Amino acid sequence: MSTFTTRVAWEWRSGIRQRFLLIYSVAAILGFMLSFLFGGTNGSSDFRSLIAAVQVGVLLLPFLAIHLSAIDCNSTLRKDELLLALPVSRSKLYLAKFLAQVLLFGAGLLVSLIALSPLLFRLRGAAILDVLALFGLFWLLGSFFIGAGNLIGILARGRIGALIAASAVWLSFSILGDTIAILLSNWLSGISYRIALFTHLAINPVALIRTTGMLLLGGTESYGAAGLLWLRVFSTLPGAVLFAVITTLLGIAVVVGIGVWRFQRTEVGS
Repeated sequence: MSTFTTRVAWEWRSGIRQRFLLIYSVAAILGFMLSFLFGGTNGSSDFRSLIAAVQVGVLLLPFLAIHLSAIDCNSTLRKDELLLALPVSRSKLYLAKFLAQVLLFGAGLLVSLIALSPLLFRLRGAAILDVLALFGLFWLLGSFFIGAGNLIGILARGRIGALIAASAVWLSFSILGDTIAILLSNWLSGISYRIALFTHLAINPVALIRTTGMLLLGGTESYGAAGLLWLRVFSTLPGAVLFAVITTLLGIAVVVGIGVWRFQRTEVGS
């Protein structure tokens, strides 16, 4: 077993000890359960349940991902000088932590999917492949926020600073980004509005995954301007999903790449 694989396994066990898997699993199960209770699981209310579930996947889970990863990275990679004595490069240390965190997040989603499968697949219009694709998008979005959280953990000098910065980043993508989109709809029109809306979707992974998730569920009443524009641009749902996947992967590569670069220049223990 390579040193990198060994380090990933160690970070995985560390995450288990810190109850990250338990937190992700319980939060996802409770969040999705509440969304089903809110929307109901019968007839016309089924679609509202799925829409509420999308909000859980793009708001609650990324909130947990960015805060847990920021605290974890700040208290280990940022503070633990003993890590530098390991026969592993700084870039591999950083990537091993990121990979283990992403796997823990994905495992939590998988646990929730298995636990809720009797409810999920009873909902009218909830095709199995669509639900699986939706959870895959949630995993990508969570991975982006984990990468952002790790970067914050490296930059922050303490846990309080890391938590404040993580909250600010989450709010920027989740709340302020939508507020800006609404303001743009009031200020712009025609082609200028469509360009601004497309740019907003392309650079904001929360808005991108939310819109793509709505399209996956097939409820035309939930599309809104963003969904209608997305369908007009790509003409087919697979094209929209592929764009969302590629764009989010690029976002992950950017935040992780910056994190690796910054960690290599960080004075550990300061």
